[in-house]
Amino acid sequence: MKKLMMMFAAGAALTAAAALPEVRDTASKPLVPKTEFDFSAEVTSPQLWIETADGGRRTVAQAQSGGVLRLAPGETLVMDAALLPPSGTLSVRVRTSAGGGGPLLKFPFGKMMLTTGREARRPVWLTGIPGAETANGRLNGRGEAPDGHWTLLSVGYSPDKVQFHFDGQFAGEGKARLGAPAGTVRIGGKLPLEVRDIACYDVLFDFNDVLKAVSCSPEALAENAKQLGRTPAAFRSAARPRLLASAQDQAELRSAVEQDPAMAALLARYVTRYEAEIAGGVPKEEKAGEIKREDGNRLAMLAILYRATGDKRYVKTASEYIDRIVDYRIWDGDRPYWTNSDLVTGHLLLGLALAYDWMYDELAPELKTRMREVVRFRAGDFARRILYKRWTWANQAMNNHGCVTCTGLMAAAVAFHGDLPEAGVWADAARGWMKNFLANQPADGGDYEGIGYSQYTLAHLLIYADLVRAEFGDDCYRDCGWLAKTMDFRIQSSIPRKHWVTQKMPDGLRRLDHSLISFGDTRQRDFFIPTGPARKLAAEYRRGDYLAFADKVDAIDNFCRAHEYLSLLYLHQARKSGVKPSSAPLPAFAYYPQVGKVLMRSGWDGDEAVMIFRCGTPAGTEALKNFSTAQGDGHVHPDVGAVSLFAAGELMLANSDYCYKLTSQENTLTVNGVGQRGDDRQWLDTTDFYKHKLKLEILRAESHDAYDYTVGDATAAYRPESGLTRFRRHILFLKPDCFVIADELAADRPSTFETRYHSLLPGKASGKSAMFGGRRGELQIRALQPRDGELTYEVADVRLIDRATAPRKTGVVTQRNTVPAKSTLFVTVLYAAPKGGTADFSARIADDVITIRNGGKVRKVKLIRQGGIRLEVAEPEATPADGTLPPAPQTGKVPAPGSVLRFLHGKISKPGYNSEEATLMEDRRYFPGRPSGIG
Repeated sequence: MKKLMMMFAAGAALTAAAALPEVRDTASKPLVPKTEFDFSAEVTSPQLWIETADGGRRTVAQAQSGGVLRLAPGETLVMDAALLPPSGTLSVRVRTSAGGGGPLLKFPFGKMMLTTGREARRPVWLTGIPGAETANGRLNGRGEAPDGHWTLLSVGYSPDKVQFHFDGQFAGEGKARLGAPAGTVRIGGKLPLEVRDIACYDVLFDFNDVLKAVSCSPEALAENAKQLGRTPAAFRSAARPRLLASAQDQAELRSAVEQDPAMAALLARYVTRYEAEIAGGVPKEEKAGEIKREDGNRLAMLAILYRATGDKRYVKTASEYIDRIVDYRIWDGDRPYWTNSDLVTGHLLLGLALAYDWMYDELAPELKTRMREVVRFRAGDFARRILYKRWTWANQAMNNHGCVTCTGLMAAAVAFHGDLPEAGVWADAARGWMKNFLANQPADGGDYEGIGYSQYTLAHLLIYADLVRAEFGDDCYRDCGWLAKTMDFRIQSSIPRKHWVTQKMPDGLRRLDHSLISFGDTRQRDFFIPTGPARKLAAEYRRGDYLAFADKVDAIDNFCRAHEYLSLLYLHQARKSGVKPSSAPLPAFAYYPQVGKVLMRSGWDGDEAVMIFRCGTPAGTEALKNFSTAQGDGHVHPDVGAVSLFAAGELMLANSDYCYKLTSQENTLTVNGVGQRGDDRQWLDTTDFYKHKLKLEILRAESHDAYDYTVGDATAAYRPESGLTRFRRHILFLKPDCFVIADELAADRPSTFETRYHSLLPGKASGKSAMFGGRRGELQIRALQPRDGELTYEVADVRLIDRATAPRKTGVVTQRNTVPAKSTLFVTVLYAAPKGGTADFSARIADDVITIRNGGKVRKVKLIRQGGIRLEVAEPEATPADGTLPPAPQTGKVPAPGSVLRFLHGKISKPGYNSEEATLMEDRRYFPGRPSGIG
């Protein structure tokens, strides 16, 4: 895992100035062999023959059957070395079967040969290299030729060097002293062996050449997939366009743009973006890194601009982009042999697919040929990586990378099927990975990587869902609970609309910036503006509240980036669905059990307070149940037990941003300076959570008219060396402006416990009092217990993910016990008010009654210690005597006055809640269609 995270970090840190690897030729130029033998047709060359086990000789044709050449044990395929160029590459596609090890390929250079071991995965070594630096003449590095699988073995040679590739993978290279090839090349000799083709090239392969050579045989890819239990997908579509919208759909889109003012206005934003950025943005030179994602986005936007208008200037610009993209020497990163398998690949495949399909009749034939050449070897490489689990994310299902890249692969498969026979294998590979991804997403719709990444995932998942529904009948909208609920989570994470921040853009345009509270690797903004996805989901699930939310965003955000290329289509689909905007708000209180988040807000009046509490597993309970290793969820933070708060018009308590993962940078606990498992690194290592099935949970989540109450147990999140044996956080939200937090803390030795509250606002602290204050509002913090507790304030440097970026200055209030203790209870009161409104605030505790005064109002909270700690409002609202819940409000409505919403671990009873009990009841009114129970 550590190695994986280092690789991930290296990729993310790339900049446009990174070095590009050298390549021999342009990527779209076909690789042409000097000599080639394809055994799917009869071979009669006198320079090729079979030597039998008894020293006899027979023709190649006599050993050909079923499109391949078959060698019995002891038989050797002999080739005249005169066919080899003085310097170049010999490639042989072979398939071994069960049996002992032995030579596979002998070269006319002394004792140099490829030889294999006895294991089923067939390790292959290049040995006997004349002039090698190793004592045994073996190349440092090996390949594989698994039994039953076609493997392309490619050996490059020159007078002073040899190199070895297997199945597109680089095994190694080394020094050599070789003379001119003379004599014969011998293939086989001991093992039963099948040979599909042989090719001699007059160049030493670079990393693109070897992928082109592997891709020359789509039949071999299909047969290998079957060996792995996969079946190439069968497509439904034939006519073009076939991606996302039919010819009729696109005709209706064009008509709608002409007749619907809202559609015309959105199209005008597209045109503005085209004129300002896309038309003059054709790359003049290739740059390394993720900047290339934007080229795929722009190409996709050009495709929809053409289909929405019929204007061929968009085809002309798209052709210019394609001309550059297909000749990029590398796609992802700048490391040869590690390309074609991450985010850039996803975006470029998707952009090329949409352009190929939607502009098919307008693109020049030569350009389409080059597109097919490049997509064939790049998509083929990615599909092989998935099938053989050589892909970084092959066994890691809980991350945006896999979803984005597999969506691109599926789009390429749908667009190019019929023209490239291997497209069915690509589609099956993408479906296989995505099936696992979809099955393990939190069905409650909650976010885990950060809302920015959830929206990035969502934008691509909607594309994938439409592609597989049209082609294969897969209904992701029906089968994936996350899709049905994730927009709820986004909306409920919003700060009050009147406080949304917009960023000024050129030409008087505005871009939505800070508008939400989030955990994980995200800033308090959407990476993808949610209007398009909200409208798409509104059409699919008939959710008028999603349309209303999209309209609110649209009213203040009139900018348009290239990655919003489907917003126009989604607006059209929403209009066509007949769904009308609805002003009914979502519940102000929301519990997302699978991701362990509780969202508490005082209402939707525009001046509300919003707190989010996280106490859950890294990527949800379903993933924790089904996996035993980390799932690529390194964007999660070590912030179990943390809170974020927006109140009085200010972001009072802030998430640590897109940061280096340190528990001390989060609004949670450290013990003796020790934090949570997997922290102190660039990407959180979640291995322990999956390996040990660590239980992190919300024990109580309930909402009343006057208050909300939630309890979470974060103990298991901490490193064993911390000695922590208990961290249970209680949060009582006294609406609309006050929070009482009680932290039950214990360790196996006397310890110093520290809880932190981070803010971007100026702050101060003295004794047991602290404060953050901004232009509009301020937050008072009072530490009531323990008696030896104190609050301190400092301005700390929060380390961001990009080490080239200066740390973010952040105010930190730290609460600690000054005398080490094995157990203690922190009781803290947070009170938010408009600027100057906290002057008369006070909070004290006496006889376990917390008294809070402000503005002439007195509120009291009981601290109950009997049977486990709990907080209780001194004058709670009435609860029916039988403990039953009132009738459920309508879906999408705020709970009716006087209603009680509860989600409890423990029996529902009177307010005397015993926190030691651990059974579960779940109010299914707010999670319809799911069985009661969490995880």
